[in-house]
Order: sequence, then structure tokens, then C-alpha cells
Amino acid sequence: NVGKALLEHLIDFCKEVGYQEIMVKTTTSMERAIKVCRDYGFAEKARINLGATELCKLALFLRENSPLAS
Repeated sequence: NVGKALLEHLIDFCKEVGYQEIMVKTTTSMERAIKVCRDYGFAEKARINLGATELCKLALFLRENSPLAS
């Protein structure tokens, strides 16, 4: 699956360069993308209404002691 491969590469890259958090947004109609993100540990942080479109904001904290995690 291309989506999973891209997500794995994104997570690996962000860890290598020292990012504390990864934030992604997708439309709520992209249920499969949201599921894949959740399968990799992303948690839903917000839903944003843009007229007829609703966005889902998901976050993955890469460091447990990150000040962003609280």
C-alpha cells in the first residue's frame, strides 16, 4: 500500500531529524486515510469545518516527554 509506505517514510524521517510531533490533516471523507493514521498511533486532535468540507487533524507525538504531548 502506497499510503502506508509514505506514512512509514514520513515517521522515520521525522524521527531522524528530531521532530517531536507530526501533524496531518485530511478530509473526514477520507476514512481509510484516517484509519491508517490511527493504526500508526496518530490521535485525532480536532475537526475543522470549512463550509461543506470537514477536516480531521491528527497528531503523533514522537517523544514521550515532549511538552507538546500534554
